[in-house]
Amino acid sequence: MDKGMLAECRHLLDHGMPQEVRTTFDADRRYLPLALDRSGEGGAVAVLSERNGGPMIMVHLFKKRGGDWEHRGGGGGGTIGYPLADRAPAKNPEDYLRCPGNGGVLMNPEHRLPWTGWYLRHAELTASAEVRRVRVRGRLIDVPFHGFLIVVWSGGRAPEVEALGDDGQVLTTLDVSGPTLH
Repeated sequence: MDKGMLAECRHLLDHGMPQEVRTTFDADRRYLPLALDRSGEGGAVAVLSERNGGPMIMVHLFKKRGGDWEHRGGGGGGTIGYPLADRAPAKNPEDYLRCPGNGGVLMNPEHRLPWTGWYLRHAELTASAEVRRVRVRGRLIDVPFHGFLIVVWSGGRAPEVEALGDDGQVLTTLDVSGPTLH
């Protein structure tokens, strides 16, 4: 992982997303912050990176240890279109909120058996233009103009995410335990 990107991810976890969102890459900095979430000792940051001539969304997972954010792993994949564009309205209720991907990292690697370990998990979400915020286990997360969100949790059961409209009413609820492919 690029040291500059790692430092920026830690800064974002401590201070939040910047008020002004950049939408183009700089010549010396080939990544842009997209989204972040924190829950307990865990945190996740999604960045848009330019690799091999195309945009790639990368998610990095962190654990708070001794006041610092320790990088625990991450990964990414290509994206169909350039994600830093205004989001489209939903064509039907299933389009309000989608989960194109999720993953996790083992936080206590001394546990060799998967069912005995503690995992930090994340889900990538895309929200339509009607969604103002999402609610995850009591946390409210504002939806940025581009509609890409990241949700992080620890424990075995994935949370349900509620998509909220401008009036605060629930538009839809989504189980983020697996990708939604509709």
